[in-house]
Amino acid sequence: MRSFRSQELTSRESPPLRSSGLTPLERRVFTAVTAALVGASAPETVCDAAAPFLARLRPADHLMLRLLLRMLEAGPLLARRPRLFSQLPRQEAEAYLRSWAESRLAPRRRGIAALRALAMLAYYGREEAWKEVGYDGPWLERRPVQLLPAPDLREVPPAPPRTPRPRLAAGLAPGLTQGRLVDRDLRIRADVCVIGTGAGGAAALARLAEGGFTAVAVEAGGYSTAADYTQRELEMLPLLYQEA
Repeated sequence: MRSFRSQELTSRESPPLRSSGLTPLERRVFTAVTAALVGASAPETVCDAAAPFLARLRPADHLMLRLLLRMLEAGPLLARRPRLFSQLPRQEAEAYLRSWAESRLAPRRRGIAALRALAMLAYYGREEAWKEVGYDGPWLERRPVQLLPAPDLREVPPAPPRTPRPRLAAGLAPGLTQGRLVDRDLRIRADVCVIGTGAGGAAALARLAEGGFTAVAVEAGGYSTAADYTQRELEMLPLLYQEA
């Protein structure tokens, strides 16, 4: 018990939170979890890569994540192992995480599943990790592309310049209304109302327009154009998913 109290885990001091919203102890545990999951050494910068997602968590969820990291850190000690989780060799750390993933306790399984998703995204979303998986980066707007089945690279002719769409004073294209700026009842007549403009809603709207129907769409997210999509997961996930 004396050695347990000497660890930072039970220190009464409250170290300042970093940009990720985690203390140095929690950052160390998150880095160790990431290393065990990917099977390679992970730099502490994975915590900074996860920071945008942690900042979007509700306070209660953020607190649960921090408690989960601290429970993982103390878990080996409670299982009569002489080390904290962040001090375990990689194979032992992998085995300990596997025991959580296969636990009969649902909170353990859910917690490690959520932590795995966040850790993998933070690790492989960094450009430094792309070479490890043979990924050469986003192909969007890349000029030299490989035309299959020809093995050589050919130059793609530049696309004709796009005619910019007219914009309203509020920064939206004609026909778009920003709901939070509406201060009165708004009546819009249409044949069909589509809820959501994602992959399904957008396709439905296109088919309706082709069929001559008038349609109105209701979207909870913001107004994004092609220029907003960079094919980088760390940047796109908060844009594509409301809960991200």
